[in-house]
Amino acid sequence: MPTRRAFLASASGTALAVPNILAASKGGKPLKIGFYTDLHMRAEWQAPDAWQQAAEWINRQGVDFLICGGDAITDGFDASARSLEPRWEAYFSGHKRLRNDVYMAMGNHDIVGAQPTDGSDPEKDPRRVFREKFHLDRTYYSFDAVGHHVMVLDPFEIGWEGKAFRGWIGEEQQEWIRADLAGVSASTPVLIVCHMPFFSTYRQFTRGALEPMSNRYIVENNLAVLKLFARHKVAAILSGHLHVNEFIQVNGITHICGGAICAKWWRGPWFGTQEGFGVVTIDGGQVGWEYVDYEWEARRPPDK
Repeated sequence: MPTRRAFLASASGTALAVPNILAASKGGKPLKIGFYTDLHMRAEWQAPDAWQQAAEWINRQGVDFLICGGDAITDGFDASARSLEPRWEAYFSGHKRLRNDVYMAMGNHDIVGAQPTDGSDPEKDPRRVFREKFHLDRTYYSFDAVGHHVMVLDPFEIGWEGKAFRGWIGEEQQEWIRADLAGVSASTPVLIVCHMPFFSTYRQFTRGALEPMSNRYIVENNLAVLKLFARHKVAAILSGHLHVNEFIQVNGITHICGGAICAKWWRGPWFGTQEGFGVVTIDGGQVGWEYVDYEWEARRPPDK
């Protein structure tokens, strides 16, 4: 059983590898997870103060463990690793205050140095920095927690058709999913964590009923990936990326988009979603969701 300090990263980004088992069954007690995502941490506009305030609110929730849905920092994709160190330090300034074990998913802003704009050479492996910060062998992994199997996925194909990325879970990761699920009983509920959603109404409620989704917003091969889970009970899929608070159900699976710690990139609410985080409760197959506004007032000027 890992201690809280065993997995929390320090300001320098050191952490232990993901444990295989977080906790045994709690004798029928509900599973309670704190889910925060999309911090887009930076040093400006008192963002570190906001994150530390959010961490204190998160600590009050009495959860079993925490999941970060990605985008711990901002604009990693087109920046050099060295230039991003102040942003990682800003992220860890709040992370180290958290009192529960934290499991990290990678967001597109956590991909470092894929296309630097400062003239530096691109990273040979743009996922390297994220893995090193959290001592992960891969950016997708699984663990067992309180009677549930949790699978953290990496939904990015970098450099697809000359674009930065698309939402796509490739064959290598699909093979890993098949192998991982082979060791999971069909009666064990599965929880999926993926920075990009599998389903969302985001474009419809922000732009109109007929607006299509882009593969920069959602996992393009969602149906093919979900077929891999056909013999398993998927309780919920937790995502971020869109910065909205969304709770929908599709064919018995609950899809949660967890808002954002930074809301509108530190400018205030984004389509009605305040700066916040969520608490997921799973009890007897029923999934509950509460979005918590941690009462931050934006400091970023709206024109910046």
